[in-house]
Amino acid sequence: MISHVGEPVHLILDGGRPARFYWHERWTITQATADAFDWLGDDSRVASWHVAAQTEDLSDAAEFELTRDYAAGGWLIDSVTYA
Repeated sequence: MISHVGEPVHLILDGGRPARFYWHERWTITQATADAFDWLGDDSRVASWHVAAQTEDLSDAAEFELTRDYAAGGWLIDSVTYA
């Protein structure tokens, strides 16, 4: 079941890749795939990630679409699919 969320999330990157985020609780990212890119002259940046994550206590797992929120300068959870 896919739920569209649209809520800001505090995403922590490690080496330029998503590592964990906080959304009601702490989630650890187990797999991340860049979905979209923004081209800025000779440079590019990831505009969205598709990630698989699990809660820190391993009680829940889900897949998330994380989208860059340029207006707020952070990231949004666009959608979540629970396993």
